[in-house]
Amino acid sequence: MYGRPCGQCGIFQLWKPCPAQFSECFKCGHMGHFSRMCFTRISRRNVTISAIQRDSTTATSISVKTEKVLQKAKKSKKKATRDRERKFEFDSRRKLMSVLPFSKINNESLCIETVLKEEQAKLEEEIDELQQILEIERKCYSDKEQKVKDLTKLIAGKDDRIQYLLKENAELRTELEQCRCVPEIATVSNRRHNAYGQSQRQKS
Repeated sequence: MYGRPCGQCGIFQLWKPCPAQFSECFKCGHMGHFSRMCFTRISRRNVTISAIQRDSTTATSISVKTEKVLQKAKKSKKKATRDRERKFEFDSRRKLMSVLPFSKINNESLCIETVLKEEQAKLEEEIDELQQILEIERKCYSDKEQKVKDLTKLIAGKDDRIQYLLKENAELRTELEQCRCVPEIATVSNRRHNAYGQSQRQKS
C-alpha cells in the first residue's frame, strides 16, 4: 500500500508535506532532514568543536540565568527593605493617630453619619416642598375666603333691598285699598242724593 519511506524524515507518507522540511538535523546541523536519515560523515574535530560550542552556549545560558537570579534576589532584597521602611512609617503614623481624640471613630460610625446627613438633606428638601405647597394652599384659601365675604356682603345688601321693597309694596297695597274705598263711599252718597231728589220731586 505504501511505497518507500521518506528520505528526509524516514516515515511512510502518502501525499503529505514532510515534517522534516523545515527542521534542522541534530547530527550535521543542516536543514531539511532528521538526524536518523542523515548520511553526512562528520570528523572528530567537528564533533569536538560542536560540543565545545554547545558547552559554551550552555555555560553562557547558565551565566545569564545566574545573573538574572542574582538581579532578582537583589530586587527582592530592595523590595523587602522598602516594605520594612513603609511598614515602620505606617506603624508610626498609626501610633500617632491613636493619640488623637477622633481615633475611636470607626468607618461604620462615619458611614452612619453620612447616611444620616443624606437622609436629613432629603427630609429638609421634602419639608421645603411641603411648605411651598402649604403657602399656595393658604393663598388659595385666603382668596376663596375673601370671595365668600364679598358674596355675603352682596347677599346682605340684596336682603336689605328686598326688605325695603317688600315694605314699600305693603304700603302701596294699603294706599291702593284706601283709594278703592273712597269711590264706593262717593257712589253711595250720590245714590242717596239721587233718591232724595226723586222723592222730593214725587211729593211736589
